[in-house]
Amino acid sequence: MAVLAGRSLIAQLRREPLPVDMWATMPQLARPALVVVLCFIAAIGVVLTR
Repeated sequence: MAVLAGRSLIAQLRREPLPVDMWATMPQLARPALVVVLCFIAAIGVVLTR
């Protein structure tokens, strides 16, 4: 298997990785962060009202 995939594997490893722009992904994380915060608040409310 490694012999058959060797040529394309080397070509793939030589390619430059895609640039990651962290600031562009921050707005996409707003909704999941809100869900985490709301779940945390709900968990605290459940524990306090036991």
